Amino acid sequence: MGLLFPVQCFREPFGVYVTVSCIAPSSPEVGEFSYDISYKVDGQTVIYKSIEAKKILQVSFETPQDNFMLIPTSLLSGGDLLELNLCIKTNVLRPIPVTERRKKGGRMPVLDILDCPICFEALTIPIFQCENGHIVCSSCCPKLSNTCPSCTLPIGHIRNRAMETVVEPTFVRCRNAKIGCKKKFTYGKESEHEKKECNFSPCSCPVQGCDYTGSVDNLEHHYVSKHKKIWKDDWFTDGCSFTVLMNTGDKMCIAREASTRFLFPVQCFRKPYGVYVTVSCIAPPYPEAKRFSYDVSYTTEDGHTVVYKSPEVKRVLEVSYETPQDNFLFIPHTLLRGDESLELKLCVAELK
Repeated sequence: MGLLFPVQCFREPFGVYVTVSCIAPSSPEVGEFSYDISYKVDGQTVIYKSIEAKKILQVSFETPQDNFMLIPTSLLSGGDLLELNLCIKTNVLRPIPVTERRKKGGRMPVLDILDCPICFEALTIPIFQCENGHIVCSSCCPKLSNTCPSCTLPIGHIRNRAMETVVEPTFVRCRNAKIGCKKKFTYGKESEHEKKECNFSPCSCPVQGCDYTGSVDNLEHHYVSKHKKIWKDDWFTDGCSFTVLMNTGDKMCIAREASTRFLFPVQCFRKPYGVYVTVSCIAPPYPEAKRFSYDVSYTTEDGHTVVYKSPEVKRVLEVSYETPQDNFLFIPHTLLRGDESLELKLCVAELK
């Protein structure tokens, strides 16, 4: 059965409403559909997950009162064009086993009601409501020009004390509990821990084509067991200079620090005017982790040398394949050898 799904947007002073419906009779034979829709700009993403696409007989051109994604004005790119990602799924009605009722990190779906309906981040005190009881987080209030997106009444002056009472004593586990983190937090505080402090933040394998993610310790074990044959003799000692031989066509080689066993991708990016070389460390940004600086140099056949001294190696959870904007050695095209080989001298030292 071919069905039509109108995707509509309604521009208001405080943002754009986006909604999806299904033109079909409310009949069991038609089936049920849910949809996920997202909007991304400058690294920020707004996501709306609808449990059901409304079935209608006629499209309405009134601003929706429910079942919509709101894109705040502050996130709009300035033009009239919206680029959205939409996924429509057929609902399969079945009981949900208890074992499936947990989200990543052990959070229960009931905790979704403790998330801001606009940005989907955890609600933290203070929590505001309009006179009709619609709630938003304190961060979203100014982005919405203190106007309720559900009913357009003023919002940002009335505290929802009942919801604050619910949020304050609620504890959740870190989302990285399944790979070893045992810490628990007041609801909403776990996000800061997961972003900046968790020793178990999942790290992605740097080998292209491999989708493995795991803790930093498990990543090194995975790399040795699955990919070690790609790069041999890759150990280096803290503070000691060593030679890195690589081909610009390969774009990357991996070095391993002997004491921490951290993986250090050495990447090169060839451009018509020269080659960028950068070094990073795959490890979570938790404060207790060792920090490193590095010196990298390239010497031409006739003795010219280019050196870059980095004050600190960037720690990353996933390797980027974009040309770096900072923290790199640049080798001009005129200094490169005729072939694609690069011989670099690299020294990585722990910051004391």
